[in-house]
Amino acid sequence: QALTDAAALDQLDEDLAAHRHVYHAVFMADGQEVASIPFTIDSEPITAPEAPVLDNRTFTGWTPAIPTQMPAEDLRFDAVYQENAGLTITDNAKEQGDDRVIGYKETVKFSTDPSALPADVKLMWYVDGRESSMGLNATVEKPQEDYTIQVKALRADGSVYAESEVQTVKVDQSFWAKLLDLLRSLFEWLVSAVKNIVGAVAGGF
Repeated sequence: QALTDAAALDQLDEDLAAHRHVYHAVFMADGQEVASIPFTIDSEPITAPEAPVLDNRTFTGWTPAIPTQMPAEDLRFDAVYQENAGLTITDNAKEQGDDRVIGYKETVKFSTDPSALPADVKLMWYVDGRESSMGLNATVEKPQEDYTIQVKALRADGSVYAESEVQTVKVDQSFWAKLLDLLRSLFEWLVSAVKNIVGAVAGGF
């Protein structure tokens, strides 16, 4: 009987120790620890922390699911993200195609389709890596050198919801292109001057 009582006491001590033992639930996102939450087997189900916001991805949940009854072991949960679709840029340049070269000082208007974007993002355009304009469109006026164009959909906290590829726009910088631009400018100046003279003469009568 004494041995039986001793075994029962030992088992009770083990059970009490198990109930007092502190385990940890570790939450990971993109390879980084987000939180480590202590619990015991008597704890209420733990509450998952807020997942970090990542560029070009949307958080969809934690895996595995958080148990309704806490087990006697450490746990690990990983954040699951969905890749957001990238943005596409279109434009009204005269030349189209991957290997195109636009005219010297040719003004180009760029656009993107926002229909798949959530309502709380804003579109920011970047020319040569610098912020250029905000909205559905961006215009690059009279470029004399090659440049890059990109658009990003930004969340309220400044993180990137989605973005386009960086596109390089090549500008014709040949001698003939520059000469043609000079002749065009001279012609426009002459037309303007003639109009002014005609207007002045007509106003004198």
